[in-house]
Amino acid sequence: MIRAYLTLAAAALAGCSVPPIGGKGCPCVDGYTCKIEPNQCVVISERPMARLGCAVYSDGRLYCGNHSPSAMYAAPRSSSERVNTLTTLYSWFDCWGTGELHSGGNTTWYHTQGDDSAAFGWVAAADVFTPNVTSFDADPAAFGFAPCAEP
Repeated sequence: MIRAYLTLAAAALAGCSVPPIGGKGCPCVDGYTCKIEPNQCVVISERPMARLGCAVYSDGRLYCGNHSPSAMYAAPRSSSERVNTLTTLYSWFDCWGTGELHSGGNTTWYHTQGDDSAAFGWVAAADVFTPNVTSFDADPAAFGFAPCAEP
């Protein structure tokens, strides 16, 4: 108990930031999650909240705002079959992958379950409001967000 309190106190004094571990600005101490912008730890809520902005929660999912509607595809390329749509303005993404160059000027795509059906699919990073789009979308893993497993 005392050790957990001291760890929490040390994190609070440090502004809840943790020195990079393996090139990552997070993880945080138990009971906190990493808010990507400005790469600070914040208290974990019962459920993800849009007011916290874009964050990787303890469930490993990225929660971010997004354009609505956003087309979802069977593969990380707009030339693949359209399988679903994101209609909500704040969504979760379970992993990311590299695919076709899209209007955001990069090849990063995010994987999630859509809102029109139970189908999962890929959303272009241009439709997801990640912070500092250039750096986050260039390497989401550097911010603690896992890539999708290869099929």
